[in-house]
Amino acid sequence: MNIYKCIELEAAAFSAKNAVVYNGKSWTYGEMFDIVNLLADELKDQLNGVGKMVALRCYDSSECVFISLALLAADAVLIPVSPAMPDDEVNELCGSIGADFFIETKALNNKAYSFFCCDVEMFLNPLNDGSSLAYKGDEHPAFIRFSSGTTAESKGVMITHEAVMERTAAANYGLEISSNDTVLWVLSMAYHFVVTILLFLRRGATMVICHEPTLLSMAPLLEEHDITVLYATPYHYGMMTRSDSFSALMLDEVRLVVSTAMALDENIANDFKAKFSTDIRQAYGIIEVGLPCISAPGIPFVHGLVGHPLPVYNVELRDCDEQGIGGIAIKGPGMFGGYVRPYMSFDEACPGGWFDTGDLGHFDEDGNLYIVGRSKNIINFAGMKIFPGEVESVIKTYPGVADTVVYGVANAEYGELPCADVVGNNLDIAEIRRHCYESLSPWKVPKEFLVVDRIEKTLSGKNKLKRKSS
Repeated sequence: MNIYKCIELEAAAFSAKNAVVYNGKSWTYGEMFDIVNLLADELKDQLNGVGKMVALRCYDSSECVFISLALLAADAVLIPVSPAMPDDEVNELCGSIGADFFIETKALNNKAYSFFCCDVEMFLNPLNDGSSLAYKGDEHPAFIRFSSGTTAESKGVMITHEAVMERTAAANYGLEISSNDTVLWVLSMAYHFVVTILLFLRRGATMVICHEPTLLSMAPLLEEHDITVLYATPYHYGMMTRSDSFSALMLDEVRLVVSTAMALDENIANDFKAKFSTDIRQAYGIIEVGLPCISAPGIPFVHGLVGHPLPVYNVELRDCDEQGIGGIAIKGPGMFGGYVRPYMSFDEACPGGWFDTGDLGHFDEDGNLYIVGRSKNIINFAGMKIFPGEVESVIKTYPGVADTVVYGVANAEYGELPCADVVGNNLDIAEIRRHCYESLSPWKVPKEFLVVDRIEKTLSGKNKLKRKSS
């Protein structure tokens, strides 16, 4: 089964309903299917066979949705590439994986072929003779997704058509998307497409895409459309809370506010609730798995809360410490098919069907899961564990702190010392340190604070993993 054919079949009943709205234009489901099918036919001629790996670099737009669907319809393997990724990194990624074609929607130097179809212009560049495959066996891959780069490792995650169908169905146990929904879309399509956009289209929802600059287009679109679902990052919600451009009335029709991509800050959640009388629900999304958890409405948010695992997923904690904190492993529908760089089958990567997330967490007495950090990020101070996310959430509550990252510095006597970089104007480090002592155990308080201009981020907005030698 092909995920696009599934969408075409399931959303056929909504042919007269708007599927996509972008930059003042709208396309019904019927119009979208016509465009996608014509594009798919053109792509089949140019790709010369099914299963070709195609890297797509396209700005977030209706065009990006249509081309992505057309590639899936043509049975190509879609490799989403962020428009923010430098050319050198794009070339390295395409070369290392053996991508067959590279497509983008603006002119390329030395482009091999360009075509214009259904108001969509594409530039297609063949990269090899098509003899190299990054996957083996009987897989039917739809996507190869690369992680956002919090570490130097980026293996390439293979996701099959069958897995996409399973994980979108599973995610809807928590999101409950229907044809009555209108979603305001603000995220990068290069990093958020498989579970979200494809689920919205399967269920016949309308997707309103913010145009650049996103932060300026959000408020007018909330006023113009009866938005029912917001799917964004803590950064967007913090901006909405602080800006006078957003009034509480704009969210009158909104039934679901989801935070993703990074850990939700408790202060942002509380301030948002105070202004808009609406809970932000933290989603726990994993490239290899899908969306196994989302916090429930009505439960006061605290740092790390991701709620009950959705009913079709099993979650277990391994090697728990005396506080009940252990490594999170997940098993369920829609799991990835394996890694492609270097190739590793699902059975090799997930013994017994369990995926080791690399995250650490614990359950409360009501069965809610809390994420406390990454196993790779733990700071070992004199034999005691320090989770950077916990410390960062406290530092961010100090007035004037715009951003922070907590990391370990190797130390011969203590193992690692917790240290922090902070961003802000006219910051009093002594007062920030005192603020930390009021909320944290003394050994968790950073031993050194450094005021910096910015915190280095991945392309998807997460803090990059940071470690320093002494």
